[in-house]
Amino acid sequence: MKPMKNLPFPMNYFANTLTPKKIFKGRHGLSRWQMVIVFIFLTALLLIPVSMNMAKSSNFELGEIMPKMFQTLDDEVLAEIQQADFTDGELKSPRQGFINETNTVGFNLTDKAIADLKNGISFNQTTMLMKDEAGYDFKVSYTKDFSPQNFETLAELKQGISSQWLKQNKAFVAFTMILMSGSLILVSSLILVFGGSFFIWLTRKNDLSSVKTFQESVNLILNALGLSTLLGMIVGLISFDMTLVLSIQSLGLVMMLLGVFVTTRFDDNYVNGQTGANTR
Repeated sequence: MKPMKNLPFPMNYFANTLTPKKIFKGRHGLSRWQMVIVFIFLTALLLIPVSMNMAKSSNFELGEIMPKMFQTLDDEVLAEIQQADFTDGELKSPRQGFINETNTVGFNLTDKAIADLKNGISFNQTTMLMKDEAGYDFKVSYTKDFSPQNFETLAELKQGISSQWLKQNKAFVAFTMILMSGSLILVSSLILVFGGSFFIWLTRKNDLSSVKTFQESVNLILNALGLSTLLGMIVGLISFDMTLVLSIQSLGLVMMLLGVFVTTRFDDNYVNGQTGANTR
């Protein structure tokens, strides 16, 4: 049998993720800096569905970050909005002042009135100013197709305001979502890699285990994470659900490690004995 050629990085990593036996036998294949690169690569794979989902997203629940402001929108406000004239991204009405009894929503409110607001909205000629006591304060320009007078329900009004905000703050939303998801993925990956490596490393106390160093354990775990991370990314692209993506990665790692144990017993002699028997 011809000896197997050593593949260059990163081809050697990909080759060592394909089967449980290769995952185990390839536990010496990566240097420390290569392990860091692989870890970053696997983390980045799971961020791809997040980025793609944000690129396709056209709706955002602004009420989740400005809940008090959205509570100021009621049927009284909706009725006043329906009578207003919004044309080509501009409020034609010269009316000025509050349009609800709680004095939280109005047309063309003065700077002083806006400054005194804790929660509310001012629909101005070409922009709307939104404030929430949570600390958010946004100025959003109307798009040409913004026609809130055509909204028939309060839910439509709230969604319309959210859509206007999203069109001009998509970069902010994308950055925030990627930062939050990236932090979640990073923490999850660190737990999987170092937690899994620690338990594999503990097998060194068994004379039958060939895994003797922590670096071998980390390399083995990274090998085992390859296919499950790829599968998680693919599922995330089809139907984005961060919980499902991370669950697939975790469950896939467990299943792959089980396969590694069944086929190798974490013992080079066991693997070599099987290989020798198969070549007779």
